[in-house]
Amino acid sequence: MAALFWGISYVLLEEVFKSVNLATITFVGGAIAILISFVIHKFSAEPITLGPILQNKRILLLFVAMIIFAEAANLVTNIAIRDISAVYAAIGEISYPVFIPLVAWAIFGRSELSTEMIAGGALVIAGAFLLIVSSYSNTADPIKMGSTQKETAAILKTAAAPQAIPIETR
Repeated sequence: MAALFWGISYVLLEEVFKSVNLATITFVGGAIAILISFVIHKFSAEPITLGPILQNKRILLLFVAMIIFAEAANLVTNIAIRDISAVYAAIGEISYPVFIPLVAWAIFGRSELSTEMIAGGALVIAGAFLLIVSSYSNTADPIKMGSTQKETAAILKTAAAPQAIPIETR
């Protein structure tokens, strides 16, 4: 279900970026997250408490690191959706399950890898690689290019040109 919701949100976000900037989207998303935490508290009786976080240095460090990495991942994904496309951002992002067992092993010494997981991870990386490489090979011929590839080519061309930084003074 989460994959379906992420897919819908990526496509909607790509359209929203045509009119709304990254700072606004990030701010509103954070505000909504705060509201959702209060709704969870209200209907599940789960308290919003910082005690367990503040009382244990290890948990505090893990919590802060988790928040930083989660927000950085969200920001990088949003930038990819804005600057390239929802489709290409999703292709790049699908490789994250490959890194989870490696990080769990490197940080916590947990070994949850099996032959099947390694093979599945290799297929995910190979599939993402194949999709990305094939999309770039099609860009040589403008007739084969889809609208997203044309937009990506235009973005890359625009990004390479020097531009003035707009400053809003309101």
